[in-house]
Amino acid sequence: MQGGFFWVFWPAGGLLARNPLLRVFMLSLDRNITTRLAISLGAVVLGAQAMAIDLQFLGTGEGRNISISTNSGSNFSTVFGGELKMKEVSPTLNFTAFCADPKTGMVSGPFGTSELDSNVLGSRGLRAGYLINKYAPSIFNLPVGNERKDKAVALQVALWEVLVDGSSSPNITGGTFRARNTDGSALSGSVSSLVHTYLSDNGSDIARYYKSDVDSKGKPISQAVITPVPEPGTMLALGAGIAAFARKRRNKK
Repeated sequence: MQGGFFWVFWPAGGLLARNPLLRVFMLSLDRNITTRLAISLGAVVLGAQAMAIDLQFLGTGEGRNISISTNSGSNFSTVFGGELKMKEVSPTLNFTAFCADPKTGMVSGPFGTSELDSNVLGSRGLRAGYLINKYAPSIFNLPVGNERKDKAVALQVALWEVLVDGSSSPNITGGTFRARNTDGSALSGSVSSLVHTYLSDNGSDIARYYKSDVDSKGKPISQAVITPVPEPGTMLALGAGIAAFARKRRNKK
């Protein structure tokens, strides 16, 4: 296996977020080992204090351009719906996320954020956390192509519907949030079916949420983004392995 790193997920809250030296140490490990260790350490302590993180938008991943409204259909805007390639600026850590704020545009340069757990958004954040934790990892593992594009844009639409409307009876053609094709027609049958599947799946979970800093007028500088964390059982198992590894190293000294 080659060295270096490319991190799809970076849930760097808790212990790891508060220890920059530990974060830098992770960069020297093999990319597969690094991902697992960092996820475990970063996500075991959920509910930790916010960590100030500078982010930079690297570009879009898989998804599609669609037209959305966040004011009950009064006006629509063409936006990209799908995977967002992001980077923590220092130390450099890459991950893939989804937009958590369709009312705000994404800036190209670095911007400040607070790294939080999605439960700060209440029940809507917990529902969004459940959806992204359950479905995003399998989407990221798909080969590039139409299936991945459809699933990515469908998950993004579902997340926006949950975060904006938060209704127990989601409807992307009515309510405050609405989505359609850029030509004004309804979303394709495959995308609409996927959106319905996601929105019909109820649950609560915590994901990593990066909340943008605000400008002098109190408006967000850039989009907030949300990214998945691993299953709790996986985190605990990896955490136990890391603890055993640390004890073994201490015993050799």
